[in-house]
Amino acid sequence: MPDIVERCRGLGWKNVRDAGLLGDLLERYGGRVNGMCIAMGWERSGALRSACMRVKQQQEAEDGVESVVGEGSAGERIVCTNRELEGPNIIEKLWNAAAVMSEATREAEIEQDSASFRVEGRRPIGIWAMGDTHIGSDGVNYWDLKNMIDMLVEEDGLYGVINGDVIDGFVANSPDTGRFAQNMRPRFQKRLAKHVCEILSGRIIALVGGQHEFFSSRLDDFDMAGYLATHGNAIYLGPGGTLDLHFADTGISYSLGAWHKYKGNSIYDETAGAKRLYREHGPFDVTMVADKHSPAASMEIRNGAMRAFMRGGTWKLRDDYSKSLGFTNSAVSVPMVILWPDEKHYWTTIDVDEGISYLRELRASHVVEDEILDSGGSTGVHSP
Repeated sequence: MPDIVERCRGLGWKNVRDAGLLGDLLERYGGRVNGMCIAMGWERSGALRSACMRVKQQQEAEDGVESVVGEGSAGERIVCTNRELEGPNIIEKLWNAAAVMSEATREAEIEQDSASFRVEGRRPIGIWAMGDTHIGSDGVNYWDLKNMIDMLVEEDGLYGVINGDVIDGFVANSPDTGRFAQNMRPRFQKRLAKHVCEILSGRIIALVGGQHEFFSSRLDDFDMAGYLATHGNAIYLGPGGTLDLHFADTGISYSLGAWHKYKGNSIYDETAGAKRLYREHGPFDVTMVADKHSPAASMEIRNGAMRAFMRGGTWKLRDDYSKSLGFTNSAVSVPMVILWPDEKHYWTTIDVDEGISYLRELRASHVVEDEILDSGGSTGVHSP
């Protein structure tokens, strides 16, 4: 039988390949493509080299032989002697590390979705809901905001919830041009907001984060709302949650639901978002939301009992973005609800000034005894 070289002589390498003889010829020359090309008179090309490598790999795969690294004589190869292959326990170690880190971060998180408070005393108390201060925006009535904070601190029996968007907080990727409507850099917004929470410390029972605080966390993972809650010694409810207040001396309890923003708003009912929140997370005695800058308060019968619904206003009275969308009814307003200690009864108003006047009269007519509002039995990991 003619030698494989003689059988292939005079044929082009493609004909040899198509006839299935390229592998035999390659073996004859010990895998050396250059030597084969010289003997057969073929022009060495990238296509020929690729064809030879495919044939060689196919033969080695059929024979159960490892692929050769590099090109050379038969059996020549480069083998890494200190290659670190994946250890048999590495996946288990990764799972354990992930579980430990998850548990540690969960314990370090101060956000909780509910908290319980004990109210000591036998006089009515007031709960205000202040949101959308937008500190840092050039459209804010800062003097009125400062006076409001001073008033809330000085009034006995008055506590509250800061309900999101304390800072304007627009950052580089914010929608439209909101970042150009600020008169203060973010670092100074943060300092003023921290100062406000420190002033109100002892008066704030909870703080809710708004989307303007969350602008930052999406970029740099800094939880501005949680930071403010810590400095206000307040329960941090994240985007929203439930507060249960229990009058220790009388046994009367109230449930409050507080979210900054909630779905279901309507142009025909300013408290529609609060009512949907009530339906989906309640029932609450008092449901409070913010975000839309248009204040409202109402009392309605729901689930066989009177319920209060509140939506706060804003101090950001000049807002080009909102105006371009047709929203022009922003107003300064801090809704407030009064809770009675000796019977399940409450009253709400859109105007905290009116609420304070009524609260003073009620407290004067009750037993003269100071209240202490303490957090106890909270379901989260943090309590002030």
